[in-house]
Amino acid sequence: MSSLVALRRSLVDLRAPDRRVYFLDLAITSAVAYAALGVAASSSGVAAFVVGGGVAALALSRAALFAHELAHQRDAVPGLRLAWHVAIGVPFLFPSFIYEHVHREHHRLAVYRTARDPEHAPDTRPRWKRLAVSQSAALVFPGLLLARWSVVAPLSFVVPGGRAWVLRRFSSLTMNPLYVPPTRRAPHELWAELACMAWSWIALATMPWRALVAAWIALGIATAISDLRGEVLHRFGDDGERGTLERQVRDSVDLHARGLVRLFFPMGIGYHALHHLAPWLPYHALGAAHRRTRGLARADTG
Repeated sequence: MSSLVALRRSLVDLRAPDRRVYFLDLAITSAVAYAALGVAASSSGVAAFVVGGGVAALALSRAALFAHELAHQRDAVPGLRLAWHVAIGVPFLFPSFIYEHVHREHHRLAVYRTARDPEHAPDTRPRWKRLAVSQSAALVFPGLLLARWSVVAPLSFVVPGGRAWVLRRFSSLTMNPLYVPPTRRAPHELWAELACMAWSWIALATMPWRALVAAWIALGIATAISDLRGEVLHRFGDDGERGTLERQVRDSVDLHARGLVRLFFPMGIGYHALHHLAPWLPYHALGAAHRRTRGLARADTG
């Protein structure tokens, strides 16, 4: 444990986020996603639809990781939360608050891989069966988002007791049915919810069906990619006990993706053991942090 704490302390100077990197990356990623969706939605050919949809799915799977950054950086990058919601969160009905609370809980030492971990539900089924179910559910996920904002959200404001129930049971991207998120929300979360409600109605009323189908498929595939990443980057060892930093790091995997594989593990997410060691590191510092920790580890063993 002490060696891990020392390693983590050696990375403190890398924790400052670079606002320019975040905004440039978000702009490029969003532009690629929309351009690819435009190709898929406007083309009558199968090949263009498949290629456009595939590129859009990869771009959206990258864009979703900005919610991961918001969970850890919070307000350290001024304006990022607003920019992300304008570019991705609201148009794709994926406000960051459905993920931020969940992911911060997942990293707590007292919560990680216990019955209270919102990102892990103990499951005795073979891993391939669990993965088959989650991958199938990912393709339905866009429809659940659409229903959440276009139907459930407005009803929650008028049905007695509905608001508290929706915030507890239909407002968090959790795998664990035992997890109950907080019902108190920050003002920016309410505004994000109202924006998603309004956009869901506008999209249903005005968007061509081909555009809706393309967006649904791309977002569904992006969700499946994100789910698969979670499976690959965790060993899923022992369950139920109070966690330690060593346990979190040991249970996570550092995957040094190269070539086209990096498209599926963007923004340093492959450095997952390192991320659990120092979750406050901005994604653009993970490469330097990885090289530093490897150098220190070699020095200790040399």
